[in-house]
Amino acid sequence: MDATGPVARRVAVRMLLTVLLLATGLPLAAREVVIGVLDDGPAARRYVPLEAVRRETEALMGREFTVRFPRSKRREGAWDAARIAAGLDALLHDEEVDVVLTSGLIATHLAARRAQLPKPVVGMVVADPVLQGFPRAGGASGRHNFVYIASEHTIGDDLAAFHALVGYRHLAIAADRVLLETLPELPPLVAAAAAQLAVRITVVPADTTAAPFVARLPADVDAVYVPPLPRFDDAELAALAAALIARELPSYTLLGQRHLELGFLMSGAGRELDVTRTARRVALDIQAIALGEAPATLPVALAQPRKLAINMRTAAAIGYSPRWEDLEGAIRVDEPASPPATELGLVAALERALEANLALRISELDPLIADAEQAERRAALLPQLALDASTSIIDRDRANPLFAAEREGRIGVRARQLVYSERAWSGWHIARYLREAEDEALRAAVLDVLEQTARAYLNVLLADVRASNVALTEANLERARARADIGQSGRGEALRWQSELAIDRQELYRAEAGAGTATIELKRLLALDQAAALGVSDDGIPAFIALLGNSRYRRLFDNARRWAVLRDFHVERALARAPELARIDALIGGAERQLLATGRAYYVPDVSLVGQSATRLLRGGRGASLAGVGRDEDEWAFGIEAELPLFLGGARDARRTRASYELARTTLSRADAELAVRARVLAALERTSGSYPAIRLSREAATAARDNLAIVTDAYAAGTASITELNDAQDAALTAGLAAAQARYQFMLDFVAVLRAAADFDVLLMPDGLESWYAEVDEYFRAAGLR
Repeated sequence: MDATGPVARRVAVRMLLTVLLLATGLPLAAREVVIGVLDDGPAARRYVPLEAVRRETEALMGREFTVRFPRSKRREGAWDAARIAAGLDALLHDEEVDVVLTSGLIATHLAARRAQLPKPVVGMVVADPVLQGFPRAGGASGRHNFVYIASEHTIGDDLAAFHALVGYRHLAIAADRVLLETLPELPPLVAAAAAQLAVRITVVPADTTAAPFVARLPADVDAVYVPPLPRFDDAELAALAAALIARELPSYTLLGQRHLELGFLMSGAGRELDVTRTARRVALDIQAIALGEAPATLPVALAQPRKLAINMRTAAAIGYSPRWEDLEGAIRVDEPASPPATELGLVAALERALEANLALRISELDPLIADAEQAERRAALLPQLALDASTSIIDRDRANPLFAAEREGRIGVRARQLVYSERAWSGWHIARYLREAEDEALRAAVLDVLEQTARAYLNVLLADVRASNVALTEANLERARARADIGQSGRGEALRWQSELAIDRQELYRAEAGAGTATIELKRLLALDQAAALGVSDDGIPAFIALLGNSRYRRLFDNARRWAVLRDFHVERALARAPELARIDALIGGAERQLLATGRAYYVPDVSLVGQSATRLLRGGRGASLAGVGRDEDEWAFGIEAELPLFLGGARDARRTRASYELARTTLSRADAELAVRARVLAALERTSGSYPAIRLSREAATAARDNLAIVTDAYAAGTASITELNDAQDAALTAGLAAAQARYQFMLDFVAVLRAAADFDVLLMPDGLESWYAEVDEYFRAAGLR
């Protein structure tokens, strides 16, 4: 069990004794405790401000002791090891000081190296107790009058994590020059770490500014580790980060997110150092010492949540792309803004689909093609005019001056007007029916695209709904680790949450993949570039659902009789408006006309008026001078032609039989389509009858589950609820929350299906669409005797 468990119990005992003394009315001795503070020197920042320590100490000990942090008992070493050591001596031998608090890295390090301390010393700032060779016995320091506060994670852990992330070969470690002078053990320890990682590590001294440090970096360094540099202010840290970016060097900072915001690449302390927890631990140590506990027995480890954080803008600037698994659960700082997204609501998406969908553009060509076909069929019914030119050369021996010269050329015009042809007229009539069918097919394509777009849009909203559960499980994992640290649970509890977190991340990956797939489909339907950003939201959907829930609309389906009438209304409306039925009706008209034409083909001839006119333009060769002498050079003819085939080998019988079958098939298809439309409407309405009340019920369930989770979470943190209870509560909250989110979108999906079945999206697209629909429904209800 971690050493913090016993101290937690000791703290609880101390607090219990205090409460009992207060309850019995016995006076508490308000003994004065004077705290002497030793700083390394003037610093640009204090990682744990003294004011936070004073506040926490007074809050904890104010009823038992008078705790003072007099300014006269503060010492600074001006960043000189000798002066810091002298300050430590002065405080240790000051009879008015009860406890010495070292608030600098060097001061704490110097105190740790002393074998004898005449009074209690609390080391507040420690970089790496292993690297610095701090005493450790079990979970405490084991050294008389010495206690310090250190993270469980070491710089070695950070170096290994950094190497796993970027794979450096030559690492530079920035180290304050004064600390280097104070810590001669650092070079061999760094060499050991380098050997373990099979890399080179160079410690580079740093003072108070970035430029000299950067100038000292070896040319072949490919990564930089940045521990606390207390003499660097924010401007110099930002300058250092900028210089490393300019050299495209990955950087890893020991501290947290605040340093990343200055431009460093990553940190294992993704959350900012928990100042309050550290200050509270200092206060607990001072209280324990004031109550007589030995500093050597107090725990030194302070669990600080570790979480990788990456500055994504810096990563992009230096050309570093983190692996997907490294980004799992990582905090992404300063992530570059995505390209401006095309923001679309549901109605806007439907309107764009009508304008841009390529499948719809293709379908719009079909009626135009049918128009051309119809015009071609009609052309056969109009006058036909042709120009005829010819020349001839005959055998010289056959040339006859009375009839034809050896060479002659003629030009003429032929005209034909069809008086009646059953084949031509039926072809034109059938083309008109096919044009009507293409219009209805286009209307069906429009409805299909609207339905597909609405479904894709709602599926995008449905897909990505599990991210909040990952964050919740991460928080519970930290609670479990904290409970293990104070002895309230074992390590198995934390392992259980680690397992849950892995499962939740799997589900998140699936959800993100589902959202990505749905977005790809939506972009395809909207003819958007797949690389373009697209934003969707449910703006307007809750308001629309709420509108359907008011009393005016609810009366249409609030009992079985009204629901049956509403179903009949939608069925009749769908049958009257369905483009599938109208298209088949047009095809039936064409099939009937084709059957009529095949019957008339037995007895109705093709009748045409024909005429022609020609003139001789040239003569040559033998007989040219005498041929046609005395004859008119122009000639013409006019007549009427009628043609009725007598025998075609049975083709007319076959055509009539085929036309008969085609008409029967189309008629049956119409009956089947009517059944399909009717079933489609009824099925869609049945789904809405289940999904609409599910909105209210899932909302109630989600509220109850959230409230229960909050109660159980508090109880778990207090140690009065088990991990099983919390896990069950979290699962229930997740399931209910997902159900509540999905219920809205599922109803809209079912409602869209109703609109498609009824062949009417005006309810969504037109400003007065819902009102027009209601007026029709109300009139139908009145006709049915319902008001």
